[in-house]
Amino acid sequence: MVSHQFRTPLAILDSSAQRILRRGSALTQDELVTRVQKIRNAGTRLTRLVDSVLNAAKLDAGTIELNPASYDLTHLVMDICERQREVSSQADIRFDVPDVPVRVYCDGMLIEQVVVNLLSNAIKYSGTSPVVEIKIWMDGSRAYC
Repeated sequence: MVSHQFRTPLAILDSSAQRILRRGSALTQDELVTRVQKIRNAGTRLTRLVDSVLNAAKLDAGTIELNPASYDLTHLVMDICERQREVSSQADIRFDVPDVPVRVYCDGMLIEQVVVNLLSNAIKYSGTSPVVEIKIWMDGSRAYC
């Protein structure tokens, strides 16, 4: 799992850098900004992954710390899916989400790890044209994804 998690942002870094090198001065300013932002986002994700690996070691040692905060679960999950689309463009990721924010109190980094793992496995094991459906809903005071 760790290997897969590191390869995704590394692939984004590599493909964006290759495109900048290949197209060079032919890139428009908007294209360049988009590519650089993808590189920056992948770098941020790598940083989070390093933190995740450290958290796994802490979990094994029984000393993990949670860093909960308030999130809109819909926004959090959709952002994660957008990043996954950068490396899995063949996947059709569909959403069934409420029109109102789904407020949750959680550790966003830990939720990201779970969603990325589930999403990447769903894409990986769904054939050549994967369709992944994500549903988020509330039942009373509980949020589900």
